[in-house]
Amino acid sequence: MPVLIAAGGVTGCAAGSDADTAPVAHVALPAVLERLVADRRAPPDDVIEVWVCDVPTDTTDPRYGELPIRVALTPEWIAAQISVPVGDYFSSISHASYRPSFVAGATIAMAATDTAETCVERALDASSPAATTVLAVATAEHTTGEVGGWGRPGSWFECTSVCPAAVTRRAAYVGASDFGADHQAGPLLDLIEHEIGHTLGLPHSGIAPDGSYISALDLMSNSAAPRELARSGASGPRDAPDTLAVNRLDLGWLPIDAVQVITPPTGAVVELSTSTGTTGTRLATFELDAHRAITIELLTAEGWNQHLPRAGVAVHLVDDRGGVRELRMQQPLGSESPHTSLLQPGDELTVEGWRIEVLAMGATAHLAVAPTEG
Repeated sequence: MPVLIAAGGVTGCAAGSDADTAPVAHVALPAVLERLVADRRAPPDDVIEVWVCDVPTDTTDPRYGELPIRVALTPEWIAAQISVPVGDYFSSISHASYRPSFVAGATIAMAATDTAETCVERALDASSPAATTVLAVATAEHTTGEVGGWGRPGSWFECTSVCPAAVTRRAAYVGASDFGADHQAGPLLDLIEHEIGHTLGLPHSGIAPDGSYISALDLMSNSAAPRELARSGASGPRDAPDTLAVNRLDLGWLPIDAVQVITPPTGAVVELSTSTGTTGTRLATFELDAHRAITIELLTAEGWNQHLPRAGVAVHLVDDRGGVRELRMQQPLGSESPHTSLLQPGDELTVEGWRIEVLAMGATAHLAVAPTEG
């Protein structure tokens, strides 16, 4: 569903044959998930026009403070640096259903009283008719405590024909922190990928009460988790983690017939293929009420999730009752931050009168899911 938010490899292969992991015919999805699939799907193509916000040293925008460093950036250089890797990332997690392309816009010389938001609005006003999204990058870093950037879909969900960014106001913005000379392998990409997720309407997942990201399981939580937890050291990957099955369902990258809906009173035995794959049942779910559902998926420590210590079952609460920052919350359950301690064979998790038990795990995960009373 639409959100207005300020936010700061190879896909893992499904194991087993199609016959072994054939999706179970689904019944009606939980109401909160039905609302997701009723939304507009992600576009197959997305032309993202790159603009540079040249921040003056006497800026009054508090997110830049009095930091003196300015990074020499051009739209052409940024587009050349991010086009292939970011395009590959999204093509991979969407199974070639979505591949953004990046083209150069221009540079905006900001006045001292301009903010990042006013720069983005000027970029949108001047963007080309072919641009469906604007990505603005500042030449200044943000001060400590400021979020790294933001993204928004604007009125893209309501657009029914040609949808230029100048009309929908669909945009993303990031500061200069990921583009400094200290990143020898090239700019870090995870924040840009995170903000593009917001332009597609994805909400955050794994947020603490103080607004910090507490999950390493999703592009839309701590996007820097692969680098922070990298087995290869602090230099690590530049990309974000993979994304959750509920987000794939939202964007049209996961077919409904890959979802198994569990209903009371008997519950069900579930065989899950990895949610990042292309075959089998990749998402199990049950409804708590008209606005909340539990999602269950198998994550493997490969592809964009190589930072995970091992494969396991992830459980999330999806809640679209709304809040101050989000119109849908997706919170990981059953572990502590960064939530990489996924459920293993023999583990049980009880959630609001339901028991999730992992029976066995190999190429697929076998689970028993049922109400605790029935």
